[in-house]
Amino acid sequence: MDKDTKGHNEAVSELILAGVPLGNIGDASTRLKDVISSANVVLAEDSRRFNRLCKDLGIDCRAEVLSFFDGNESSRLDEVANHLASGRQVLLVSDAGMPSVSDPGYRAVRMAIDKGFKVSVIPGPSAPLVALAISGLASDSFAFDGFVPRSSGARDQFFE
Repeated sequence: MDKDTKGHNEAVSELILAGVPLGNIGDASTRLKDVISSANVVLAEDSRRFNRLCKDLGIDCRAEVLSFFDGNESSRLDEVANHLASGRQVLLVSDAGMPSVSDPGYRAVRMAIDKGFKVSVIPGPSAPLVALAISGLASDSFAFDGFVPRSSGARDQFFE
């Protein structure tokens, strides 16, 4: 089998980031459905929403589903590394859109890269890009500074 530079089984050990629909289940790709069906472990920002996604897609997900959100992302990294080191395919999904874009995920990606594991992505929707596309604004140059805070005080400060 092919090996990467650090000796992990590249054909099996893999962290896959997958974009999930922003609201219309019909936007789910065939590739997304396939990887949900085949993954050994799923890191889900909200396991209840992930289970609902599977139900809506008609998928019987048999993977181990782990809660993976901002509050526990750092503490789960060793566990994720162990799954990858054991030759597992680990899927990372957020509630909606693309993981690690104002959602959990970048720490897991950084860890996987640093340890020499394969990292791939199943492209999908991203709320900032959808907003840009529908805005009518020129898109040859733009910046994304995260989502606007929910509390009024923080929101006012964000726009100052």
